[in-house]
Amino acid sequence: MTRPITVIIVTYNSAEVIGDCLRSVPNDLKVLVIDNASTDEGPSMVQAWADDHPNVELIRNDLNQGFGRANNIGLRRCTTDFALLLNPDARLTDGVIDRLLEISQSTDHHFLSPELTFNEKPSLPVEQQQVTATKFVLGAFLMGRMDVWRETGFFDENIFMYGEDNELCQRILAHGFGILRVEGLYAHHIGGTNVDPSIPYLKFRHEYMAKGSAYKHMHLNGRDKKWLRRKIKNYVLKLILATLIFDRRGRVTHYAKIKGSLDYYQRGKDSLLPEWLTKD
Repeated sequence: MTRPITVIIVTYNSAEVIGDCLRSVPNDLKVLVIDNASTDEGPSMVQAWADDHPNVELIRNDLNQGFGRANNIGLRRCTTDFALLLNPDARLTDGVIDRLLEISQSTDHHFLSPELTFNEKPSLPVEQQQVTATKFVLGAFLMGRMDVWRETGFFDENIFMYGEDNELCQRILAHGFGILRVEGLYAHHIGGTNVDPSIPYLKFRHEYMAKGSAYKHMHLNGRDKKWLRRKIKNYVLKLILATLIFDRRGRVTHYAKIKGSLDYYQRGKDSLLPEWLTKD
């Protein structure tokens, strides 16, 4: 029996992890892999898997669209009752899909997530699991009802990466819908292995992490520019320390955070997209 759910996976240079992720997805589930202009072997690996698994489709972007925009491509193409956003460095575990679908039938909370763990371990028996309402879950593993998702809207496409799942969760709650986390129901999330270790990407990543943090705390949580000035001063102190101890990666990281924070301080939400995605 085909279950009414589409799995959406956004990849960017994910060759190290995408194979294990795809192997964890049952063959009866529709899978949309949205690739953000990867330069590694990831897309060819996905295409090879799709050639042997008709439930899997690869969609290749010409540009890196970012996490939210790429997921939106998949969400707009979804024709099933539910969609599951799954990071390429996450893996489904036995029974997690059926358990989430079961819970969704008995609650008015329309978005659900299991407990993400760094270590593979079996889920607890159902009677020992705790289903709790929450204000936030990671976009690394988020299942939602498509009719509700269409009503609340998908990811904010003005956010390139970092902070988009915070904004989405706040909007879900503002529309009167609920979010559940199922503690004791485990999915494996390796975390960090989908990150380019190079210095240029380190700069880029931490610049946008700083912008996402500023957006989350100021636009969503009501912090003011005084808060951001304190953050920038803290990054400057960390930059000085990293310089004194000859920590190159630390120096690059904190310089990028200063740059991103100053950009957000000056331009606000307009700073959240990279130049190649800036609207005319």
